[in-house]
Amino acid sequence: MHDAEDGASGVEAAARLQPDSILLDLRLSGESGYEVLFALMKQDRLPKMPVIMLTGATWNVLERGARSLGASGYLVKGKIDAPGLYRAIRDAILRALTAQRHEIDQMEPR
Repeated sequence: MHDAEDGASGVEAAARLQPDSILLDLRLSGESGYEVLFALMKQDRLPKMPVIMLTGATWNVLERGARSLGASGYLVKGKIDAPGLYRAIRDAILRALTAQRHEIDQMEPR
């Protein structure tokens, strides 16, 4: 597990460490979680790792915005417990692995 002080160092750490998933707070100092998510998604050198957004707000528009930028999940602080967090991360990783396997299968000659 690794944490970052700000969005730029988080994007750099993700590129360097290649984590299985990223838990990204929507409210960051200096820039929004949306900006960091966008920066992560446009990095070609990063595999398509799942990014789960974390926020204190329950507004549906925030979740739709995060998902439209490529977030794999959206969790609300105070509404998720440790087992729920574990399941959300595990399920996001499994979905990403399934999508990668599907891409590989599509590349094989028939």
